[in-house]
Amino acid sequence: MQLQNGIESSEADIRSAYRKRALACHPDKQKSASASQKKAAELEFDRVKKAYEILSDPEARKAFDDLQRVKAARKERDGAQDAKRRRMREELDRRERQAAQENNEFEIAKNRLQAELERLRKENAQRRQQERD
Repeated sequence: MQLQNGIESSEADIRSAYRKRALACHPDKQKSASASQKKAAELEFDRVKKAYEILSDPEARKAFDDLQRVKAARKERDGAQDAKRRRMREELDRRERQAAQENNEFEIAKNRLQAELERLRKENAQRRQQERD
């Protein structure tokens, strides 16, 4: 749904935009469309319906509006940064993502090693038990 006033939109504006968009992309209105177009319309209709559910619930709407305000403030702040500072921030973000990925890979390898060691312990215990018998 595309609202003209964004965060300032009234319930009536939201309801009107929802009805217009839902009518345009409702799967039942796509009689001559191909299967892929019908599927896309169905996905779009679900997305519009979920957006309306969020915007019509006062608490969910408040949380959504707060998120939008934070995003707008961040975008404004980031836009005000000079090019050097922006590059430094982007580089830091990239390194943090890379470190998180490496950490994840380390944990996976560590878990594999522990599983392999446990398997070997069990095999050795079984061999010792068979030798005793």
